[in-house]
Amino acid sequence: MESGGRIEGMNTLKKVQLGEGHIKEYARFFQTLPYFNSFNETLDAQSPLSRWFGGALLQEEAVLVVLDDAPLFFLRCVPRGNQRVILSLTADRTLWSKVPEAPRFIQEEVLQQGEPKRSYTYHCLLNEWNIEVMRALNFGVSQWQRVMHRELAATKAPELGEGLRVRPVKTRQDFALRVRVQNEVFQNKNRIPLTLSEVLAQARFSSYNPDLALLLEQGDHPVGYGQIVHQGQQEVLVNFGIVPEARGQGFGRILLRELLHRAHRMEVTCVYLEVRGDNEAAIALYQEEGFSSLYESAVFLWPKSTEDASNEALFWAKNS
Repeated sequence: MESGGRIEGMNTLKKVQLGEGHIKEYARFFQTLPYFNSFNETLDAQSPLSRWFGGALLQEEAVLVVLDDAPLFFLRCVPRGNQRVILSLTADRTLWSKVPEAPRFIQEEVLQQGEPKRSYTYHCLLNEWNIEVMRALNFGVSQWQRVMHRELAATKAPELGEGLRVRPVKTRQDFALRVRVQNEVFQNKNRIPLTLSEVLAQARFSSYNPDLALLLEQGDHPVGYGQIVHQGQQEVLVNFGIVPEARGQGFGRILLRELLHRAHRMEVTCVYLEVRGDNEAAIALYQEEGFSSLYESAVFLWPKSTEDASNEALFWAKNS
C-alpha cells in the first residue's frame, strides 16, 4: 500500500507499507550507510540488559518512506493495540537534510495514519543523530539511563562505622524490611509500590543470589539495600539505594564496596548496572568506585506526554 504527496519545489515523498519479504531487504540497505543507527539491534548486541521484546518480532510491521525511488526513512514496530513498540527507526542522513518537510510527512502519514489514539514507545541509544531525529519527529522523553560496568579485583571489606552492619536478606522479616527500604528509596509518582509477595516470588528465580542481596542497617534501622543478580551472561547491580534521610553520610559507598567485595569472593569478574541519566550523585559515586560508561539510552514517546514536563525539559537542556 502506498501514499504520498509532493513538496512544492521538490521531489515526491511516498510511504510504502512493507510486506514480510521486503523488511530484511531494506534493513540491510540502511545498514550499509556509514551513519546507520541500528538502535535496538545495537543495544541488544552490546548488553543483555536491553532485551525487551522476546518473541514479539514475529508480529512486526514495517514502513518505508522514499524520496522518488531513494529510501529515506525506515520504521519497524510491534503492535500492541493502539500502541506500537518501535524496534528500528532510522533515516538516510544525507537525504534527510535535504527534505525539511520530511518530519511532518512522517508524523502524519507514518506515525498517526489517521488514528488519533495511535502511540509509540521507543528505546534507543543516545547520540547526536538519534537525538536530532527524535526532536524533529516531536517525540517526548519518558526516561533516560546510562549503562556502566566495572571489572572486579581483590579488595578488602569496607570498614563499617559504629553501629553499622551489612547482612544478607534471609528471613520473611528481612524481606519485609527490604520492601520498606526500596519503597522509600524509589519514590516517584509513576512507580507502583513493591509488595512482600513480589519480593518473595523474586527470591525463587534462578537469577536471585541470596548471598548478594544485602541490607545495610544503622542500629536497628535499615538504611539501604542492594543486590547483584544474574541476567543473561552478566552479573548486574540492581535495586541499589539509601533511604532519603540517611543520604550524604557515605552509606552508599560502604554498601557498594561490600557488595563488590562479596561478589569477587564468589568469583564474579565483572558487574554491570543501569542508572538514571539525571541521577548525578549516583553516577559520581559509581565513577569514583571504578565504574565506566558503556552507553546511554532513552525511552521516547510519541505523541509527547505532558505528565513529566520537568524531566523532559532537563533532558533536552542536557542534549541540545
